Amino acid sequence: MTDFHWGLSGEKKGFAIDGGVRATSIVANIFMGAALLGIAKKTALPNGNLSWAPIKADSLIAIMSTVGGLCGAVFMPIVGAIVDHSEKRWHIGFGSVLLLCLINMVQVIVSEDTWVFIAVLQLFAGFCYTTHLVVVYAYLPELSNDPEELNRINSITNRFVYLGQFVFLFTAIVLSFITGAEDVGQARISQVMVSVIGLIGYNYTWMTKMKNRPALNVMDPNASYLTFGFRKISKTLHGLKDEFKPVLTFLVSITCAEAATAAFVSIAVTYTTAVLEMEVKETGILIALVIFFAIPGSLIFRKVTNKIGLHESYMLALFYWFSVTAISPIFMNEPSQSGNRCVSERSERSERSERSERSVGMEDSSNEMLN
Repeated sequence: MTDFHWGLSGEKKGFAIDGGVRATSIVANIFMGAALLGIAKKTALPNGNLSWAPIKADSLIAIMSTVGGLCGAVFMPIVGAIVDHSEKRWHIGFGSVLLLCLINMVQVIVSEDTWVFIAVLQLFAGFCYTTHLVVVYAYLPELSNDPEELNRINSITNRFVYLGQFVFLFTAIVLSFITGAEDVGQARISQVMVSVIGLIGYNYTWMTKMKNRPALNVMDPNASYLTFGFRKISKTLHGLKDEFKPVLTFLVSITCAEAATAAFVSIAVTYTTAVLEMEVKETGILIALVIFFAIPGSLIFRKVTNKIGLHESYMLALFYWFSVTAISPIFMNEPSQSGNRCVSERSERSERSERSERSVGMEDSSNEMLN
């Protein structure tokens, strides 16, 4: 463990570095999501709805996550069929992140005039990201046949993920303080950074480390990629139900856990932005603290997994996740209900400012009518 890649080489090293580069997209999207939510609230109608749809502005992030999840459920079986039954795995993996980098570069233009367009682009960015995940995790079982080695690879990759996110967050926040950028400016800074990091990191990983693969299976010439993936999933589920019910239960638990994680992130961004009225950089600092403590957590859990086993460690992780999530609502209050005087005073100042702006607007309208 003397070099920066902790002893990994070749595709193993590429897998870990890809995870670190990919992780910066998650952080950049959090900045962008918070900025979009702020703009949506600012430009909303008096009843709180968006001006172009009967949707509450506060629900923007949750709705975007839901739509993105539905699109993934529809299209990922198609992508999976292509990855497993063609020789295009490398091309799809590299092409998806290049398109993601292009979308990130376009999102630099986010503003009150372009935010709806950027919100739509976010859905395409999510599709590219999920497509890339399908390809990347298709490589993982082929990196080693040893479960302990796979655990080591995943542990090291997680360290790259948390380190990449923390360094990205720290740099973005420092730049925002130096430049005096507000929420939208912070989102623009993050998009510039993630575009540059992505172009350098993905090119290095996929041009020098990751290799193409032959098709894992041969598909019937009369079959179609559009339907083959769905039929294969259905066949697999029926087979698991009849012969391997514990495996089916395990897969369902993973699905629920991943869905809960995605929902938790979107709710957290909405809560800090819409309820606590935190600035984007403040949300970034909060996330940085979470990631900072996640780095040693990854190291500890690797040792726990090796000591008590995969099954027991997974159950322990789920129990910990459930416990924290169940306790969290106890502390999630409106600023006026919080014992944090700073947060409450900020909320009151914001409300007074909004009332003042509305009052000025009404006076201007009255003057125009009199003239």
